[in-house]
Amino acid sequence: MATYVWKARTRDGQINSGEIEAVNETEASVKVRAMDLIPLSLKEKPKSFFSGEISFGKPKVTMRDLALFTRQFSTMLSAGLNMMEGLKIQKKQVTSKGMKNLLTGIISDMEGGSQLGEAMARQKNIFGELYVNMVKAGEKGGALDTTLPRLATYLEKDMALKAKIKGAMIYPLVIAIVLVIAIVI
Repeated sequence: MATYVWKARTRDGQINSGEIEAVNETEASVKVRAMDLIPLSLKEKPKSFFSGEISFGKPKVTMRDLALFTRQFSTMLSAGLNMMEGLKIQKKQVTSKGMKNLLTGIISDMEGGSQLGEAMARQKNIFGELYVNMVKAGEKGGALDTTLPRLATYLEKDMALKAKIKGAMIYPLVIAIVLVIAIVI
């Protein structure tokens, strides 16, 4: 979570300011509005190196995390849970810090009025265009409970294919290294 410095106007015109903890700027804006204020400016507070708040790199969301989330989320929706309940349960259960941050952002966007596909589109670098568009189509068609298992299967097959390709590349690499060593000796 980050700290955001905000400046906002009250209904009677007074200017107030303060700090608020949020995952992203959208969530911070929603929290300021929830205090019955009109946001004027909102900036992330710079992090101090000496405070130990600076991390070296963002927590990653792996393909395995995404496939597991998709499979479990589709199961929850098929069992009759609504989207928000499913996302909140997933957030509590997930161990990956990157996935936890991602789910916090999606939940925040949805609480702010966005649909699931729109919230995921803001994280397109993680979900990818195909994933986002399939979720949007599933939402519009009312078939998200059938779209998500297909997405999970796609991600699982994609992971398996990438693992096979890596495995197939290792053998020629080992042979090349042995040849180089044999030539040098």
